[in-house]
Amino acid sequence: MADTSGLVSLAGAVISAGAAVTTVVLTRRAAARERQEAAAELALRYREPLVHAAFNLQTRLNNIVSPDHRFLQRVPGGGAGAGGPLQEAGGGAGGGG
Repeated sequence: MADTSGLVSLAGAVISAGAAVTTVVLTRRAAARERQEAAAELALRYREPLVHAAFNLQTRLNNIVSPDHRFLQRVPGGGAGAGGPLQEAGGGAGGGG
């Protein structure tokens, strides 16, 4: 009978250790899942505004460098120089009758 009680004690110890390991593993998985969900929520909060800002920046930069818009030629000091389109479009000094 002494051998049976030793086996029961050993079996109880193995089951307890297995339960402890399982608890640790499940707790870590739950914590990792919570961190991933928090990161996903944060990404969702900032994704749309960031995408809109990037699109607006791209549109503005395209308008600046696009040859169709000629933004740099219309802005004073934008590289047009003396006698550039600004002076031609404005008529220049003393240019009207």
